Amino acid sequence: MKVDSSSWRDPNDSDQVAQVYVIKNDRVLILLRSDWMAWAPKQWALPGGHIEIGEDFEKGAMRELKEETQLDATSIEHFESDEHLHYYIVREFEGKISLNDEHTGWLWAREEDLDHYDIVPVVKKKIEKLFNTLR
Repeated sequence: MKVDSSSWRDPNDSDQVAQVYVIKNDRVLILLRSDWMAWAPKQWALPGGHIEIGEDFEKGAMRELKEETQLDATSIEHFESDEHLHYYIVREFEGKISLNDEHTGWLWAREEDLDHYDIVPVVKKKIEKLFNTLR
């Protein structure tokens, strides 16, 4: 079931979005989006989502990570911003991955394996940029 995002988006959400690169052992965490999601159903993407109106972007990134994966970021750093998208890197976190209903799978992707997954194209480019920067 595909849902129009305007019909379920929280009225407290701004038009700003945080995306989180969670890094572990030279891999990045990607999540498989549920088939009912309006944006990129059944595709792999980064954890993240809309920042709430008046919310600090960094805190919003940490909140979204927790909501989607149950991971608590113990450190976070800003990577880059691009218009309404804000990217953060998390290298230290606590907890065990447990997904909410927005996702049906997760994995730690290596740079050389990115072509094996149906990753949202713009997200794949951002992940490649991250790996290039980390070298």
